Amino acid sequence: MKRKIVDAGLLVRNYLSFSIYSTTAEHEDEAKRNPNEHCGFPAFVLLNGAICGRSNELGGIVMDNLKVKFYDTVNDELLKFAVIIAQSNGKWVFSKHKERDTYEVPGGHREAGEDIFETAKRELQEETGAIKFEIKPICVYSVTGKSRVNYTGEETFGLLCFAEITEFAKELHSEMEKVVIMDELPENWTYPLIQPKLIEKYLQIKNNFTIGTTVDRLL
Repeated sequence: MKRKIVDAGLLVRNYLSFSIYSTTAEHEDEAKRNPNEHCGFPAFVLLNGAICGRSNELGGIVMDNLKVKFYDTVNDELLKFAVIIAQSNGKWVFSKHKERDTYEVPGGHREAGEDIFETAKRELQEETGAIKFEIKPICVYSVTGKSRVNYTGEETFGLLCFAEITEFAKELHSEMEKVVIMDELPENWTYPLIQPKLIEKYLQIKNNFTIGTTVDRLL
């Protein structure tokens, strides 16, 4: 059976629309079992390309020795989630989970038989209430290392996208409590070892190329 290949650059050129990785894993039980491991603010160390540290007690998930990579193409079957960096009128759009005190970029897991493009659109709508928006792919990224949502530590892949939202629904109908519009990036991330790196990648592309036209040259 011939494998389907996803080329982020090609998707951009064709103006397809997709969506940093967000899960619904809870942190409370882990914090209770290992209270000494949840203290203070996130600490970050970059060692041989691996992001190391501990998340905070306010809602971050413990993740050690995580490595974030970026790719041009991967097999479609490898893409397990989609993540969307979103803005509205030049401001950042973040979601706050009902059971967490931290902020996260909208995104989530791909459902069985779902096109990754539809995953991105669905997650953006569910977690931000976006009604009118333009969404485009940035690149493919991966995370390697053990976490509460990856017990094996094997490399997992997702599609990173950017969305400009022009209209929101009045109410959210998901696990998210609210949507927060920010001038600056938050300090208390739900996934502090992953999502800041994805935004850094987006800003790198934005400052050098026009997303949707020439991003494939960088990737």
